Amino acid sequence: MKTGRSTAGSRAAASHTGSLAGSDLIYDAFFRQSGIVRVDDYEDIITFSKLFLSNRLPQGKNTVLITSSGGRGINEADRCEGLGLNIIPLSEKTKTEIKKHIPSFGSASNPIDLTAAASVTNPELYIAPLRALIADPEVHNIILTEFPLYWEADNPYLQEFIELCKNSDKFVFITTFPLDGMSVPKGKETLEKNGIPVIPGDLNPIKGLAKLVEYSESYRKHQQKMRQQEDSTIKRIDIAHIRRTTLSEAQATDILDVYGIPTTKRTVATTAEEAVQFANAIGYPVVLKVDSADIPHKTEADAIRLNVQSANEVMKAFTEIYHNAKTYKADAQINGIAVQEMLPEGTEVIIGATKDPNFGPVVMFGLGGIFVEVFKDISFRVAPLSRADAVEMIEEVKGKALLKGARGKAHSDIEAIIDVLLKVSQLVTENEAVIEELDINPLIVYEEGIKAADAMIVINKDVIEKSVVGR
Repeated sequence: MKTGRSTAGSRAAASHTGSLAGSDLIYDAFFRQSGIVRVDDYEDIITFSKLFLSNRLPQGKNTVLITSSGGRGINEADRCEGLGLNIIPLSEKTKTEIKKHIPSFGSASNPIDLTAAASVTNPELYIAPLRALIADPEVHNIILTEFPLYWEADNPYLQEFIELCKNSDKFVFITTFPLDGMSVPKGKETLEKNGIPVIPGDLNPIKGLAKLVEYSESYRKHQQKMRQQEDSTIKRIDIAHIRRTTLSEAQATDILDVYGIPTTKRTVATTAEEAVQFANAIGYPVVLKVDSADIPHKTEADAIRLNVQSANEVMKAFTEIYHNAKTYKADAQINGIAVQEMLPEGTEVIIGATKDPNFGPVVMFGLGGIFVEVFKDISFRVAPLSRADAVEMIEEVKGKALLKGARGKAHSDIEAIIDVLLKVSQLVTENEAVIEELDINPLIVYEEGIKAADAMIVINKDVIEKSVVGR
């Protein structure tokens, strides 16, 4: 349990990533990455601990409820679904087997209703459904919302129940009625000694199960993680000629090139005539935009032109961009006007990094372009990333459907995104002392391949000051 979810204050950040990376978001990402389950309160701690100490883990989310009250069963099923557990429909084979042993007016569907009268007069009815569910490979978890109260330690039905549970891989537990002291089985101590938790209903046992499933999934992923291949050549950013904390786009893109991150064909022109020459060499259409460390967000300055089709349009765009940039920030140091290839339409994402005071370099992924700060559909992981971390980051964002061909769009190259995530992780890890923030936004993803259309890197000012003093 970690307190302090709210942000008491915010720091100024030049990049999209820096402004989005709230401390609590990074803690959550670190917890997921490290297999740490976050609970909300002390009751959650108690419930999770009771379930965890059963010495077995759920094999998945598929959950079945056995109840003697249809109303309570439906209520608990709703809570399960709300917490991310799957209340699965039972197979016909399983339902047929259960129907053989329960009253005709009961229900063999999930949640299974043994009926109140039957559960009191024939408590052995709990055994047959349990046996059928244990034989069903689709079932992972079994929750009994009531249990025979008078089965003591030497009761043969209780012993059979325990043996069935112990000899299966299902996660089975019992929850009592959510009022203090009500419906506590006499066999509670015997059940718990044999790894079958009995959780009071007022401790929110279903939430505890959902948290345990989360932990189990994380644990299995960590067991399956492939070791990341180490790059024998560590690359370092050359800061010998850097005088500013925010790099120009050209400088940032050159660094991406060093790490093998695909970028556009580009060059920086200092005159309109040079811009036309470069555009002719690259091929139309082209993009023109200001190259200045003082203007990281070019759209705000109206200092970018897309889909420029001819030499005349290049001349006009060059003049307009230069004028707009100076109007936006009169003292901006302008290196020139960048001319780069106009990328075909694809799916825009953002990959970035920021330095967290507690965890160091943190990598971010999300939907790109100007929408990243509006939708905040993002995921974080602490660097260095494994391949499994990169895959999870993509799977966590709600917009992942856009990458997988939603609304008739082509499937995006997920492997290319993973590759860039890993290379950005390597970049910020190897240059932890130098890089404060990094944005690749937008990063255009295609059916095959990927290209960075824009990039920004913020350098640690102390590193620059030491570098200047040392000369």
